[in-house]
Amino acid sequence: VVFEDMISICEPGLAVKHVLFTPPFQWPDNVLTRVDLGDRTIYPLLAVPITDSERDFVYAHGANELESCWENWDTDVLEWNRPSSV
Repeated sequence: VVFEDMISICEPGLAVKHVLFTPPFQWPDNVLTRVDLGDRTIYPLLAVPITDSERDFVYAHGANELESCWENWDTDVLEWNRPSSV
């Protein structure tokens, strides 16, 4: 899920303007994909800042494809001043 302009509202000068909520993909063995809390299970999401181009790429190809690009190019997705990966 993309929340458009969430970052640009607070920091309009950054290239990353939007937030992509995605399952955690950075940790081996999917450590954070499911958390059991007694009688409840939660599925954490990672909030990743993305650029306009990355947002458009997600709409055209899906978040999994963008995540593959990040992994292939060893992108530091948490760097707020990074250039677009696509």
